[in-house]
Amino acid sequence: MPSIQTPHDALYKRFFSNPDVVASFLQDFVPESLVRDLDFSTLERLSGNYVSDSFKERYNDIVWRIRWKKSRLASYLVVMLEFQSSPDYWMALRINAYTTLLLQDLIQAQKLGPQAPLPFVLPIVLYNGTKSWNAPTNVADLFGPPFPEELCPFVPRQQHFLLNVSTFPKEMLDPLRGIAAQILKLEREKSPVQFLKVYWYLYSLVQGPEFALLRQALATWVVHYLLEKLGITVDFSKVCDLQEIGAMLENRAEEWKNMFLAEGMTKGRAEGRKERDQQITALQKRRIINLLEERFGHLPPYLAVSIERISDPEVLMDFIILACTTNSLQDFEAKSATEHLSPRGQQE
Repeated sequence: MPSIQTPHDALYKRFFSNPDVVASFLQDFVPESLVRDLDFSTLERLSGNYVSDSFKERYNDIVWRIRWKKSRLASYLVVMLEFQSSPDYWMALRINAYTTLLLQDLIQAQKLGPQAPLPFVLPIVLYNGTKSWNAPTNVADLFGPPFPEELCPFVPRQQHFLLNVSTFPKEMLDPLRGIAAQILKLEREKSPVQFLKVYWYLYSLVQGPEFALLRQALATWVVHYLLEKLGITVDFSKVCDLQEIGAMLENRAEEWKNMFLAEGMTKGRAEGRKERDQQITALQKRRIINLLEERFGHLPPYLAVSIERISDPEVLMDFIILACTTNSLQDFEAKSATEHLSPRGQQE
């Protein structure tokens, strides 16, 4: 059941190995009702590797323990973070298995008192892929219906919180100021000006010795993932510092901006040509139908539908000429069939 980890997923694991990143993520992206009573100063990293009773190793990504603010001081919440760059239909089942292994590990390590209640577990899946995520977020939804209603109490139920980076609303992401939010903004940003603005703000948030490992991970991510995805080719072979990377990007900003604008213009021209061609073919189709109706009256529905299905401009031009010269609708159909231009058979 372990998922295949990509280098991108591995870098996200390094990001969320920092307590400040985890705290900012929980505060900015998880519903407030779930986290408002947590004391983020008590974040403590737990092991994320577990071994089942059959000694078959299972892997979870990042696990943190965090205590409540006031009451229930002896209790705490366990946050499990799973990172995905591709959809996994069975993710809810994996999360359910990881939760069980995590709790068993706590019991076996004697981290819980005799008959002490189990801690609450908040499973979070952060998905940054491009394909749609259509997998259930509750393990119960993986079980069929239909099944007898009497069996409902025996169906396992566990919900996980899913954050889809690509579909998270921009108007909600833009105002967020935490470290995790800036990482997600860079993941999505394509404009050179906005990219550099977010980049330098993120850089200002990760100063200090406690962020040393995070800065290294961010530098690797920017060079080997973000810039390659944006099509920016710069020799960073001897650069591993966020400040140096930012300075080099500033030096290349004008070239990057021109590339970005050229890409947009090329895309715009292509979309413009497509829209213009569609308008021309629509006018050609209307011209054929109008000519035939002016000369022979209302067209049979099948003939009008067949004409509307034609997408080749040259075929449509031939049909216009034929509509002007034919002697009847029957003659129009017969001649078009003879010339292999039958509207009955022509498809887009």
